[in-house]
Amino acid sequence: FLSDRMVSLPILKRYNVSHIALLVTWYMRDNTVRFYGFGEDSKWYWMARISNGSTLDGETVHYYSRRVGEGENAYTVYDRVLSVGDRKLSNKTIVDNAGVSNSTLLGLLMSGAYSKTAGDEYFRPVFTSSNRFVLLYEVKYLERANLTLKLASLNVTYPEQVEMMGILKDEKLQPMVNQTIHLQYSEDKGASWITIKDVSTIENGSYKYLWSPPTAGDYLVRARWDGIRDRYSSVSLTQNLTVLKGTPTVKLAVEPTVVGVNQNVSIDVRIYPPLSAGTVNIEVSNDNRTWVPTIVGEPAKGLFTPKWRFDAPGIYYVRASWTGTKEYNPMKSKVVVVTVSEKVP
Repeated sequence: FLSDRMVSLPILKRYNVSHIALLVTWYMRDNTVRFYGFGEDSKWYWMARISNGSTLDGETVHYYSRRVGEGENAYTVYDRVLSVGDRKLSNKTIVDNAGVSNSTLLGLLMSGAYSKTAGDEYFRPVFTSSNRFVLLYEVKYLERANLTLKLASLNVTYPEQVEMMGILKDEKLQPMVNQTIHLQYSEDKGASWITIKDVSTIENGSYKYLWSPPTAGDYLVRARWDGIRDRYSSVSLTQNLTVLKGTPTVKLAVEPTVVGVNQNVSIDVRIYPPLSAGTVNIEVSNDNRTWVPTIVGEPAKGLFTPKWRFDAPGIYYVRASWTGTKEYNPMKSKVVVVTVSEKVP
């Protein structure tokens, strides 16, 4: 009863529940609904205590209380957290200072006692006592649909694309055609979901989409169907996708490589793909082991072309390093050897 309405319906159907009766002991004061606490209006607390930590269909529910506000205005709210293993699926406040939220089945049915409307298309009121303390609802069950999601690969390297595919079928395993499927991803372990693309199912109930993840990192990916009048909505199993950082190429050219002291040399750094992000460091060494940064700058469309002068004769080793970005790993170029003489060659 503390689950969302659409989550509760399949569970009720599993146990052949035809009607739901409630006792809600409520009254009005200062235009605010208040409760005596003899019925479901207090029983919800024990529902949470009893079911806390229970697992159904692989999903575990926990209830947590926390204080909101300060002083006389402070009150306690209760949050419901659903998880699979260490992965959090949702975190929703179900009880606040106004009572049990209508997002839960219990809150929806209780509100029929003191609001102008009662129930919805799934829960039809069939009896209400004269004092509106006792309510009886008939449960209307809809057909279920099965939505699948498969990723062509669970590990890719940025900027590779990922093919997403799946099928939507009804209870009789018949394909459902021309239905809108919402493809979604989450970067915060399921606390929020971002739409990738809305796609339509074709003749065999299947759908397909080629997705470009926005950056490197770990994603949760799912498909969701909103349902239609006589069928429940459906959400696919969540898939874990890892997008590794891409490996760029950093090329360095120094011209000329044989110069005199204080003679200008042209340095040409090229980054592929041509990015205007990160920082380029030109490093110089006398022994090809200890490196000293000499020039620092930012590339423009993958190019960085400074000038430099060596103030003493000798053999120098020059390399370019790039710091990388959220999408690409840092990278170094090959070493270029520059010979510097007392006189201009």
